[in-house]
Amino acid sequence: MDAGPTPDGPYVPAAAGTAPDDAAIAEIAHALRLESWNIALRVVRDASERGVLPGLAGLGSTAQVANLPAFIGSLATVLTRPRPVRQIGTNPILTRLARDHVTAREAAGFSAREIVLEFLLLRRVLWRFIQERSDRLDAASVLSIEDRLNSILDEVIAECTVTYFNRATEALSEQGRRDSLTGLLNHQAFHARLDEELDRHRRYGHTLQVIYFDLDEFKDVNDTLGHAVGDEVLLALSRVISGSIRESDFAGRMGGDEFVICLVESSELAAHLFLDRLRARLTAELGSSGLPPTVSVSAGTAGFPTEADDARSLLVLADERQYADKRARKSAATTGDGQEPGTAAPERH
Repeated sequence: MDAGPTPDGPYVPAAAGTAPDDAAIAEIAHALRLESWNIALRVVRDASERGVLPGLAGLGSTAQVANLPAFIGSLATVLTRPRPVRQIGTNPILTRLARDHVTAREAAGFSAREIVLEFLLLRRVLWRFIQERSDRLDAASVLSIEDRLNSILDEVIAECTVTYFNRATEALSEQGRRDSLTGLLNHQAFHARLDEELDRHRRYGHTLQVIYFDLDEFKDVNDTLGHAVGDEVLLALSRVISGSIRESDFAGRMGGDEFVICLVESSELAAHLFLDRLRARLTAELGSSGLPPTVSVSAGTAGFPTEADDARSLLVLADERQYADKRARKSAATTGDGQEPGTAAPERH
């Protein structure tokens, strides 16, 4: 009894009694596996000749084919395994290879249109590959093989397109949650995230700290040096914030020069130590960037659950303390007593 295709050896004709379509499909599948690299190169060549995938031009030869050969080899295997009637979706290994290919193409700067076009070009190359061997197949076998290829590739293209646009939608959604200048969470997104964290901290009995702060005399920076310099100062501050918080913490821009940070599972002492580091890093960042190094921040802290039990109360309390800190700083600057604002009782910041 003949063995059909073997993993590494030459193709062996199917056994007597095997349906003609199955034998033909097995032979084509074996040829696809053997020629997978050359087929991938034909896709690249066709794309270059047609000028439809400009992203290929800047890639090396290996990056041009990416994992198309592996995808073609897996497709050949799927081709010989008709899926059960109740099975929905294509082979998971084939789908993963296709998604890996899409990810690599995205990283190389391919658009969604280019990615779909590449799969459509692959379909054309595969059709030609089958037609070149049609003298060894009857018409019914050719149609059967092409029908299976079309069905598999249609599903792969659909799934990859959906995956691509899902990621694009997620990216747009994330962009909508971010402040356009600083990249920190915007007002609405920060409140939503804070509500989520408060729910989690209530369940597990943890504490957190909110720090509300703004830049002192920021209006003077805009008025005397211009809004472009003011934006640079805000960007410098956002860099300091992003580089100072832990991965579990989060920060947002409330508007203008007002910012807020949530330190999860943190204490009041940790919040004050964090502020000391942030102020020192801001001064260093401004100085190294050629921006006014005298810009400082006034800040106030509030803790959950000891001082407030909901997001609004936390932010209101921290904001009140931030203004108290600002008044203390102005008073210290006027009297010249040299006392560091925000450290004396009875105000807590």
